[in-house]
Amino acid sequence: MNWPMYGYALAKLAKARGEAKPAWLKHLREDTKLFTREAIKWLSTRPATAGDKA
Repeated sequence: MNWPMYGYALAKLAKARGEAKPAWLKHLREDTKLFTREAIKWLSTRPATAGDKA
């Protein structure tokens, strides 16, 4: 996996856990943190899908 993919996967995890601003972001590498924040922002604009936690 590349760093943007890690960021997206972590953003999906945060969304599944209901975390808009996860406290654990501060522990990530700067590049992964950037990709994760961007993915969280993007996912917040998308409608829920069948794969999302209810």
